[in-house]
Amino acid sequence: MSDPDSDHDLDHARHEKHDGPPKKLTPRRGKKELQRILKLETHSEWLGWLNSALVAPWWKELYSDCLSKSKSGKPAKVSQKVVLERLTRGEANGETRYSARFPEKDEWDFADHLARFVYMVKTENHRSNQGVFFRKNFPEPFMEAIVWALLNYMRSTDGSSMLGKRPCSKETKEEPLFCVNLEADEQVSDQLSIGNPEPIDLTIEKWREEMIHPRERIILTKYSPDFNPHEKYWQFQLISEALKRAEMSSVDEQIEDLGDLSTDQNIAWEPTLDHSVDDLDPPVNSQVDHFDPRKIAAAADLEASMAAEIDASDFESSTLIIPTEESLERFEQHRKMLDNHEYQINNHEEACQVLKIANPRTPRMRSMNRSVVLKFWQPVAIARLLDIRANTKVRGAILGDSVGLGKTWVAIAVMLKIWEDYNQSVKKAMSEGKELPPGKPFLVVMPPSLIMQWCAEITRVTDKLQLVLYYGHKTSKEGIRPVKTILHKEDELFDGSPVNGRKVVITSYQTLSNRHGPAAVKTWCRRTNQVYMEDIPTPPNDFPHLLDGCFSDVIVDEGHTLRNSDTSQSRAVHWLKANFYLLLTATPIYNSREDVRGYIPLLFHPPSQGDMHTLKKLGRDIFKLPPEDPARNVCCTKRAVEEYILDNNVTPVAAGERLRVIFSQIMVRRTLSSRMESFGSRMIGSDIPPTHRRVCTAVYSRKEHDMYTRLSAIHHDGLFMEDPRDPAKIVWNMGKLRKLCLLTSWLGFHYLEHVLHAPNIPRACKDLKKGILGAVFARTIVGKMKSQCQTSIYQSIELIVETRRTWVLEFLLKGSPKMRAMLPVLRDQVIVHGEKAMVWTQFPAEQIYVAAVLEEANIDAEVFHAGLTRDERMNLVERFTQKHDECMVLICAYNVNAAGMNLQNLCRNVHILSMGLSKSVVNQAIGRVSRLGQERMAFVYEYRLRSSFDEDLVSRSERKALPGLVADLGEGFTFPSISEGEEGLTNRWVLRAGELYQLAPGELIRKEDIAESRPILEKLMRSMEDTI
Repeated sequence: MSDPDSDHDLDHARHEKHDGPPKKLTPRRGKKELQRILKLETHSEWLGWLNSALVAPWWKELYSDCLSKSKSGKPAKVSQKVVLERLTRGEANGETRYSARFPEKDEWDFADHLARFVYMVKTENHRSNQGVFFRKNFPEPFMEAIVWALLNYMRSTDGSSMLGKRPCSKETKEEPLFCVNLEADEQVSDQLSIGNPEPIDLTIEKWREEMIHPRERIILTKYSPDFNPHEKYWQFQLISEALKRAEMSSVDEQIEDLGDLSTDQNIAWEPTLDHSVDDLDPPVNSQVDHFDPRKIAAAADLEASMAAEIDASDFESSTLIIPTEESLERFEQHRKMLDNHEYQINNHEEACQVLKIANPRTPRMRSMNRSVVLKFWQPVAIARLLDIRANTKVRGAILGDSVGLGKTWVAIAVMLKIWEDYNQSVKKAMSEGKELPPGKPFLVVMPPSLIMQWCAEITRVTDKLQLVLYYGHKTSKEGIRPVKTILHKEDELFDGSPVNGRKVVITSYQTLSNRHGPAAVKTWCRRTNQVYMEDIPTPPNDFPHLLDGCFSDVIVDEGHTLRNSDTSQSRAVHWLKANFYLLLTATPIYNSREDVRGYIPLLFHPPSQGDMHTLKKLGRDIFKLPPEDPARNVCCTKRAVEEYILDNNVTPVAAGERLRVIFSQIMVRRTLSSRMESFGSRMIGSDIPPTHRRVCTAVYSRKEHDMYTRLSAIHHDGLFMEDPRDPAKIVWNMGKLRKLCLLTSWLGFHYLEHVLHAPNIPRACKDLKKGILGAVFARTIVGKMKSQCQTSIYQSIELIVETRRTWVLEFLLKGSPKMRAMLPVLRDQVIVHGEKAMVWTQFPAEQIYVAAVLEEANIDAEVFHAGLTRDERMNLVERFTQKHDECMVLICAYNVNAAGMNLQNLCRNVHILSMGLSKSVVNQAIGRVSRLGQERMAFVYEYRLRSSFDEDLVSRSERKALPGLVADLGEGFTFPSISEGEEGLTNRWVLRAGELYQLAPGELIRKEDIAESRPILEKLMRSMEDTI
């Protein structure tokens, strides 16, 4: 799995062509250049690496075997090309000439010994988490070039004498029990190497190449004279044929006049050139001419039978996103709009001092592995979060960096710094003969899908923290053993021993809730014959598995999971009563401003009498106090939030403005457009390509629309209901919501939805593997249709069953304008261009439907569903992210947790088939591929059905997203609810002729301009969803 923190940008320009060592890696300047590339720029870091087991043993072996025996006294000359050729041959076809533990060297010459050195240094530094190549994704030739340059440098400077300067060829062993000597890692003579500065201003220009150069011309050749589902030519033709038939049958007035198309030949067709799928609407369908029966009869069969190949570039879907200068500029403008400097600190040098980072240019904390270097924007976040932690007025903080910016590493570094300080306090107490401060472990809570990812990242970043896996009962394939008992306060983990101060307990929301939350209390009460009081928010004091006060700090990944304080998972976390809570989430306002209510117990202390008096005196004006006023802290209280943000009488815009004041005190949040002035105003997102989005509006045929209107009407009644647990709350009727969403995806669900609930998905997947699921769906529709008296769109194609190779695909496409819009795009991405894609749905039934369509289209797709075991999920993710020709499409559902997963390695295409219930849900889905580590432009297609329930969901999600949008706004906006003397939110923005327009300094608003805040913000949201 590709990692979001790997250094893909490490001097990219210098090793873009991997045909030899960088030109500047010469013996004269080798050390400085090597130090810079390997990020070992201080003297002690450099010597520490050379003296480690990663280099020293292999140099000593080389020196003793041949270098010290040179008769002439001059170093022998062997070219790099000769050595690397020897290396390739010696390790080919399972040979171990140079990698064997005790190789036979009797017949070796000088080139063989050099090949052994290059191989072993490269391999050890790639394998070990202390190695300079560990998880860097460097190509083999580049790593070999680096080791060759190191070899040249060491030979030219007498490396044997250099290795004696710091006699620590063996890795330093830690002191027993708990106390670790970090002073050994202090840089005593750490003068920075003088060399070329690292490039720091990569801009959007590097993504323009894909826009300027058109896609290469791709020819699909017909090798088999007859239909072959494994051949790209025939796959392309099959999909094109089914789409043409399905779209023709949607043109109601013409379907009776069309004869059966040939089942023996292929049909060549040409899509429209405009960038919209609105042309599926029959009254204005610009493709109708292409379906003229006379043209088909005269040309289609002849063309298909004679064509030996297809020029796929002429057949690409009209909806394929093609970046333009305008789209790139719009993307950049959106980035700037959502960059709020109030949540950012720009004191890199000071932060590095706090963290005791010796070299701010390559930030690595003392306790981190040698292979790890923080990204340039991460030290300031770590220091700021530690500063918030030190503020006794608050109880927690939010790390709200955008998706993919490395929040996991920041959280690990925060724990490291807390442990480093604790470790120093233990050493001081020992030296002064005082009582040792008690050691409390950390707790990290996350979705189950992220357990192994967190374990791997902690192991990668440091060997100072000790993992304790509190999840499941089986030893993981990584060899991590879980705690097999339920924790309690008397456990040795909580006995206060200093060794526990470095332990990190890893668990899931479900494990914590089931073992220590309300469910566990209820079970215990039943077992001990006590009355369980569900309405009481705190557990009984004699509950044996209560862990209040046992953890110093609790890290909550995907923190928006706790946005509802009444859930069992939220209560389990609240009951911990930790010293400090750190919430990691790219979407703090995940659903609506009500989400803040769930965070209150984790972020704020109960207000004091003085706080209440200040709030009563100032009222809403407390949000207008300047940042330096101590009374501003009172904004961060439950009373202030409930009265001036969550109250229904507060407008969404005003709520968003006041959230800015609170977030500025407890949150660190950077977006792709945030800039670090300490690095020449380098933009964080300069390493992440743009994400282009297109809203594809699909349209029902007249008969499809009539059927949808008739079937959906009953589900609109009673769509909302009182919450059974709290009558004051109004919630979705999930049964009706599900049916409405399914009908907008495919009308065939009217006959099938009852058998496609989540528990039945694994069985459906088995039918999918057998290749029979699509046919089962089609035959079920025919059977159900006959037993019902209502008219159905499927009656017109009932007779095609088993008559032609596309009959199943036609059934699956009929009744789904969205699928008819998405399938040609997937066809072009997967079959023509060989790229991978993700499809996101609201419900599991939609996942199975998409999988059935792609199975019939011979596109390799897999379903990421809740029925998969942990190992099955990990294997599926590995196939999708590592295997170039397997699992070409991954089908996910919003409610099957894939949050936090890194899926960008081989994929950049995202398809949103179903509307999410909030914009944050969709943004989280897009963030699986649009994140750090993505090396190409990402393309997002969002399919919406006109005159359907989709439009209601869009309107609701926009309304709920307004406070969060206002909280994120950056330059060009003013905020009257939190600023004195301001007149309007958007004093520099208006709607002019229906488009966003930024007024120039001094420019007056025109009479026809719209200056109200809400329509401007709604237009801004829509423009961000459709960038092309």
